Amino acid sequence: MLDQATLDDLLVPPPHGKKCMYNLDLIRRLTKTFFLENDHEASVLRWRKVAWLMDLYAVEIAADVFVEPSEFAAVVMALPDHARETYDKAYQSIDIYFQAHKRLFEEQKLGICYALNYAKFSPNTLKELARNPNFPLLARYKARSYLSSMVKCRGVKFVGRRQKWWFGRAADLHQIGGKNLDLENFLGGMRSQMIAKAVSPRECCVETAKYYLPKLCS
Repeated sequence: MLDQATLDDLLVPPPHGKKCMYNLDLIRRLTKTFFLENDHEASVLRWRKVAWLMDLYAVEIAADVFVEPSEFAAVVMALPDHARETYDKAYQSIDIYFQAHKRLFEEQKLGICYALNYAKFSPNTLKELARNPNFPLLARYKARSYLSSMVKCRGVKFVGRRQKWWFGRAADLHQIGGKNLDLENFLGGMRSQMIAKAVSPRECCVETAKYYLPKLCS
Protein backbone atom coordinates (compact mmCIF):
# COMPACT_ATOMS: atom_id res chain seq x y z
CA MET A 1 0.00 0.00 0.00
CA LEU A 2 1.12 3.56 -0.68
CA ASP A 3 0.89 4.58 2.99
CA GLN A 4 3.50 1.92 3.82
CA ALA A 5 5.93 2.93 1.07
CA THR A 6 9.13 4.92 1.46
CA LEU A 7 10.57 7.66 -0.68
CA ASP A 8 12.98 5.20 -2.31
CA ASP A 9 10.00 3.07 -3.36
CA LEU A 10 8.64 6.01 -5.36
CA LEU A 11 11.86 6.77 -7.23
CA VAL A 12 10.90 4.59 -10.18
CA PRO A 13 12.82 5.25 -13.42
CA PRO A 14 10.81 6.62 -16.37
CA PRO A 15 9.80 4.73 -19.51
CA HIS A 16 12.39 4.50 -22.25
CA GLY A 17 12.91 7.72 -24.18
CA LYS A 18 11.98 10.11 -21.36
CA LYS A 19 14.61 12.65 -20.33
CA CYS A 20 13.11 13.01 -16.87
CA MET A 21 14.68 10.83 -14.17
CA TYR A 22 11.36 9.71 -12.64
CA ASN A 23 8.14 8.01 -13.65
CA LEU A 24 5.82 10.82 -12.65
CA ASP A 25 2.69 9.48 -14.32
CA LEU A 26 2.91 6.17 -12.44
CA ILE A 27 3.23 7.82 -9.03
CA ARG A 28 0.45 10.27 -9.79
CA ARG A 29 -1.92 7.45 -10.79
CA LEU A 30 -1.03 5.44 -7.67
CA THR A 31 -1.77 8.47 -5.52
CA LYS A 32 -5.14 9.16 -7.09
CA THR A 33 -6.11 5.49 -6.81
CA PHE A 34 -5.15 5.41 -3.14
CA PHE A 35 -7.40 8.35 -2.27
CA LEU A 36 -10.29 7.01 -4.30
CA GLU A 37 -10.12 3.74 -2.35
CA ASN A 38 -9.65 5.41 1.04
CA ASP A 39 -12.06 8.32 0.84
CA HIS A 40 -13.41 8.14 4.42
CA GLU A 41 -12.56 9.73 7.75
CA ALA A 42 -11.23 6.49 9.25
CA SER A 43 -8.24 6.84 6.92
CA VAL A 44 -7.06 10.25 8.16
CA LEU A 45 -3.76 8.92 9.51
CA ARG A 46 -3.12 7.12 6.24
CA TRP A 47 -3.90 10.31 4.33
CA ARG A 48 -1.32 12.19 6.38
CA LYS A 49 1.35 9.57 5.73
CA VAL A 50 0.77 9.59 1.99
CA ALA A 51 0.58 13.39 1.88
CA TRP A 52 3.92 13.69 3.67
CA LEU A 53 5.44 11.06 1.38
CA MET A 54 4.19 12.79 -1.76
CA ASP A 55 5.48 16.16 -0.59
CA LEU A 56 8.90 14.57 -0.04
CA TYR A 57 8.63 13.13 -3.54
CA ALA A 58 7.83 16.57 -4.95
CA VAL A 59 10.91 18.00 -3.21
CA GLU A 60 13.00 15.19 -4.72
CA ILE A 61 11.85 15.68 -8.31
CA ALA A 62 11.77 19.50 -8.19
CA ALA A 63 15.46 19.90 -9.04
CA ASP A 64 15.16 17.82 -12.22
CA VAL A 65 15.38 20.36 -15.06
CA PHE A 66 13.54 17.98 -17.40
CA VAL A 67 10.35 17.93 -15.32
CA GLU A 68 7.79 20.01 -17.21
CA PRO A 69 5.67 22.59 -15.34
CA SER A 70 2.46 20.71 -16.12
CA GLU A 71 3.99 17.43 -14.88
CA PHE A 72 5.22 18.97 -11.66
CA ALA A 73 1.89 20.70 -11.04
CA ALA A 74 0.09 17.38 -11.61
CA VAL A 75 2.21 15.72 -8.92
CA VAL A 76 1.60 18.50 -6.39
CA MET A 77 -2.13 18.53 -7.16
CA ALA A 78 -2.45 14.74 -6.98
CA LEU A 79 -3.20 15.10 -3.27
CA PRO A 80 -6.71 16.25 -2.27
CA ASP A 81 -6.74 19.29 -0.01
CA HIS A 82 -8.04 17.40 3.03
CA ALA A 83 -5.05 15.05 2.95
CA ARG A 84 -2.54 17.76 3.81
CA GLU A 85 -2.39 19.11 7.34
CA THR A 86 0.02 21.81 6.17
CA TYR A 87 1.30 23.10 2.83
CA ASP A 88 4.72 24.12 4.11
CA LYS A 89 6.47 21.19 2.43
CA ALA A 90 4.60 21.83 -0.81
CA TYR A 91 5.89 25.40 -0.74
CA GLN A 92 9.43 24.09 -0.28
CA SER A 93 9.14 21.82 -3.32
CA ILE A 94 7.74 24.63 -5.49
CA ASP A 95 10.48 26.98 -4.37
CA ILE A 96 13.11 24.42 -5.40
CA TYR A 97 11.35 23.92 -8.72
CA PHE A 98 11.30 27.66 -9.46
CA GLN A 99 15.00 27.94 -8.62
CA ALA A 100 15.84 25.05 -10.95
CA HIS A 101 13.64 26.39 -13.77
CA LYS A 102 14.61 30.02 -14.17
CA ARG A 103 12.93 30.53 -17.54
CA LEU A 104 9.37 29.89 -16.47
CA PHE A 105 6.75 32.42 -17.47
CA GLU A 106 4.65 34.15 -14.83
CA GLU A 107 1.57 32.26 -16.04
CA GLN A 108 3.35 28.91 -15.63
CA LYS A 109 4.36 29.80 -12.09
CA LEU A 110 0.82 30.88 -11.27
CA GLY A 111 -0.49 27.57 -12.60
CA ILE A 112 1.75 25.71 -10.16
CA CYS A 113 0.91 28.04 -7.26
CA TYR A 114 -2.75 27.29 -7.87
CA ALA A 115 -2.13 24.03 -5.98
CA LEU A 116 -1.41 25.90 -2.74
CA ASN A 117 -3.83 26.48 0.12
CA TYR A 118 -2.58 29.62 1.87
CA ALA A 119 -4.83 29.01 4.88
CA LYS A 120 -2.74 25.93 5.71
CA PHE A 121 0.60 27.72 5.76
CA SER A 122 2.46 28.40 8.99
CA PRO A 123 3.17 32.09 9.75
CA ASN A 124 6.88 31.60 9.03
CA THR A 125 6.17 30.12 5.61
CA LEU A 126 3.79 32.96 4.77
CA LYS A 127 6.48 35.48 5.72
CA GLU A 128 9.04 33.71 3.56
CA LEU A 129 6.71 33.38 0.59
CA ALA A 130 5.66 37.04 0.83
CA ARG A 131 9.23 38.19 0.18
CA ASN A 132 10.40 35.34 -2.08
CA PRO A 133 11.31 36.82 -5.51
CA ASN A 134 11.09 33.38 -7.13
CA PHE A 135 7.32 33.39 -6.71
CA PRO A 136 4.93 35.43 -8.87
CA LEU A 137 3.76 38.78 -7.58
CA LEU A 138 0.17 37.60 -7.13
CA ALA A 139 1.27 34.70 -4.91
CA ARG A 140 3.38 37.01 -2.75
CA TYR A 141 0.52 39.47 -2.41
CA LYS A 142 -1.82 36.65 -1.40
CA ALA A 143 0.66 35.46 1.23
CA ARG A 144 0.88 38.97 2.69
CA SER A 145 -2.91 39.22 2.82
CA TYR A 146 -3.26 35.91 4.67
CA LEU A 147 -0.47 36.85 7.05
CA SER A 148 -2.13 40.19 7.81
CA SER A 149 -5.48 38.47 8.44
CA MET A 150 -3.78 35.97 10.73
CA VAL A 151 -2.20 38.75 12.79
CA LYS A 152 -5.53 40.60 13.05
CA CYS A 153 -7.34 37.44 14.20
CA ARG A 154 -4.75 36.87 16.89
CA GLY A 155 -5.08 40.50 17.97
CA VAL A 156 -8.87 40.18 18.30
CA LYS A 157 -8.48 37.01 20.37
CA PHE A 158 -5.96 38.78 22.63
CA VAL A 159 -8.25 41.78 23.11
CA GLY A 160 -11.12 39.40 23.80
CA ARG A 161 -9.14 37.68 26.54
CA ARG A 162 -8.19 41.05 28.09
CA GLN A 163 -11.82 42.19 28.01
CA LYS A 164 -12.94 38.96 29.65
CA TRP A 165 -10.29 39.43 32.37
CA TRP A 166 -11.30 43.06 32.91
CA PHE A 167 -15.02 42.35 33.19
CA GLY A 168 -14.25 39.52 35.61
CA ARG A 169 -12.16 41.85 37.75
CA ALA A 170 -14.87 44.52 37.57
CA ALA A 171 -17.44 42.01 38.82
CA ASP A 172 -15.15 41.01 41.69
CA LEU A 173 -14.56 44.64 42.64
CA HIS A 174 -18.28 45.33 42.49
CA GLN A 175 -18.94 42.38 44.77
CA ILE A 176 -16.20 43.46 47.18
CA GLY A 177 -17.53 47.01 47.07
CA GLY A 178 -20.98 45.72 48.01
CA LYS A 179 -19.56 43.82 50.97
CA ASN A 180 -17.65 46.90 52.10
CA LEU A 181 -20.82 48.94 51.86
CA ASP A 182 -22.68 46.40 54.02
CA LEU A 183 -19.87 46.51 56.58
CA GLU A 184 -19.91 50.31 56.67
CA ASN A 185 -23.68 50.28 57.21
CA PHE A 186 -23.29 47.79 60.05
CA LEU A 187 -20.54 49.80 61.74
CA GLY A 188 -22.55 52.98 61.27
CA GLY A 189 -25.49 51.38 63.03
CA MET A 190 -23.27 50.26 65.90
CA ARG A 191 -21.89 53.77 66.31
CA SER A 192 -25.42 55.20 66.41
CA GLN A 193 -26.45 52.78 69.14
CA MET A 194 -23.36 53.56 71.20
CA ILE A 195 -23.97 57.30 70.93
CA ALA A 196 -27.62 56.85 71.91
CA LYS A 197 -26.68 54.86 75.03
CA ALA A 198 -23.79 57.10 76.07
CA VAL A 199 -24.32 59.53 78.99
CA SER A 200 -23.70 63.27 78.68
CA PRO A 201 -20.76 64.94 80.46
CA ARG A 202 -23.17 66.63 82.96
CA GLU A 203 -24.76 63.30 83.85
CA CYS A 204 -21.34 61.77 84.18
CA CYS A 205 -20.30 64.45 86.73
CA VAL A 206 -23.49 63.99 88.79
CA GLU A 207 -23.02 60.26 88.95
CA THR A 208 -19.40 60.68 89.99
CA ALA A 209 -20.33 63.20 92.71
CA LYS A 210 -22.56 60.66 94.43
CA TYR A 211 -19.53 58.67 95.32
CA TYR A 212 -16.96 61.37 96.13
CA LEU A 213 -18.88 64.27 97.83
CA PRO A 214 -18.78 64.17 101.63
CA LYS A 215 -22.00 63.70 103.56
CA LEU A 216 -23.16 66.92 105.25
CA CYS A 217 -25.46 65.22 107.67
CA SER A 218 -26.00 61.74 108.89
